Amino acid sequence: MNANDGSVIVATGTAPGRGERVLVRCSGDGLLAHADDLLTGRGLDAARRGERGCFTGALSIPVSYLTGDDGDPGTGDPASSLPCIVAVLPGPGTFTGEDVLELEIPGNPALAAIVNRALIAHFDRRTGHARAAGPGEFSARAFLTGRLTIRDATGIAASIAAARDEELDAADRQRRGPVAAELRAIGDRLADAIARTEAGIDFSDEEDVVGCSVGELRSLLAEIRRGLDHTEQWLRSSRPAVRDEPLVALVGPPNAGKSTLFNALTGGDRVVVSEIAGTTRDAIEASVVLSAGDERRMIRLIDTAGLGSSADPHQEAAEARTRASVEAADLVVWCVPNDLAADLGPSPASMDRLLELRTKADLPRSPAASAAFLNAEHQRLDRLDITLSRGGRPGDAEQGVESLVRRILGRLDADGVNGEPASTEAWRRLQATAVTDGASSVDRVDAILEGRPDEDGPPMPELVVAELLTALESIRRLDGDVDPEEVLDLVFGRFCIGK
Repeated sequence: MNANDGSVIVATGTAPGRGERVLVRCSGDGLLAHADDLLTGRGLDAARRGERGCFTGALSIPVSYLTGDDGDPGTGDPASSLPCIVAVLPGPGTFTGEDVLELEIPGNPALAAIVNRALIAHFDRRTGHARAAGPGEFSARAFLTGRLTIRDATGIAASIAAARDEELDAADRQRRGPVAAELRAIGDRLADAIARTEAGIDFSDEEDVVGCSVGELRSLLAEIRRGLDHTEQWLRSSRPAVRDEPLVALVGPPNAGKSTLFNALTGGDRVVVSEIAGTTRDAIEASVVLSAGDERRMIRLIDTAGLGSSADPHQEAAEARTRASVEAADLVVWCVPNDLAADLGPSPASMDRLLELRTKADLPRSPAASAAFLNAEHQRLDRLDITLSRGGRPGDAEQGVESLVRRILGRLDADGVNGEPASTEAWRRLQATAVTDGASSVDRVDAILEGRPDEDGPPMPELVVAELLTALESIRRLDGDVDPEEVLDLVFGRFCIGK
């Protein structure tokens, strides 16, 4: 695929298979000027005028295509008319930035293949270069013409790869996530620094223009550096889950309420709940959609066998399975009951993967539970108290389940744990590269300012502006090209140039 070769590209835009209608799409510079001998009716009139809209019309298809002749028909060969709805979309105000022609035809796959062939042959005769579109080529052209940013394009890829609603939500989070917001804020600060420095160069004769001093520029650069460092730290600590759904393991001693909690989160009696310790022997998993406000996330929840000393000969094997689940989990919910009877020992996972949950919070706290509480305070563990009804179902007696859901979602987001498609990981690599490149430019500006008094103007201001623009381009290329008007607007807005 060469999305920049200037060819007219043609493809079916609806899902494969039969349906009521099929959409066939064409895109190319100036293709609407070549609609003669292809369309008839109002669709042709609109294409000739470059009038945007949907119109009735008919498509001329060589009869040889309908009869199965493999040869290329000549211009004088008879044609058959196929009634269709024609969408005429003149560029550059289209998805691809080019002229776009869309035909809605009856939903027969064989007919769609014939129409694709007829359109390619027609535009190839008229323009000299038409072909079938490659995978993602319409989006590639939109990117090349500035209609899509890299972030938009990778978001589309993630949306296409999504197998369910939760993955669509993940693709949307990719476009609106914390790193994207931080990078936009960094870009705004860079544009401000450029505007302040540019003003001292280009508008020094204006009495109301005060150029940026070295001290002021250092202060702006310090804010930019803090934002870049914070973003770099987040990207470095973030980790994709090793599966499509982040794994959250409920772990704790026997009879800590893990199975009750599992049933509460899954919304049913998935596991047997009993006052007898050790009822759960095998790890039990379920896919669960956790919802808190506008956020929805599919996770893989696992209920594990209790950890602790026991005379049961099968306990050792059960604990081995539990520890394997701990090793695999993206987040461990460490369930410590208020009626804990014995010392738990060290927590089973590192603090960066641990959320301590105090279950049975309605019961008096035992000495062992108090000791565990003090240990958690000492380690500064993330901790939450919860009360569950004894029946194991969500009910009026429950308190804190919604808080737990919010805490789990918050931890997965804050730790950068996700089950998003590979395109999201590629997007994060682009973000990391942008941060690294931007930081390098900021370092070079710091070197230029080194040793200069704060009250002086920046030395070599043109070089300072060039480096800051390089940093801004590194950041803004994820959202689109740097708009020169952005800097000018800041200059004119701040200093009242041309009053």
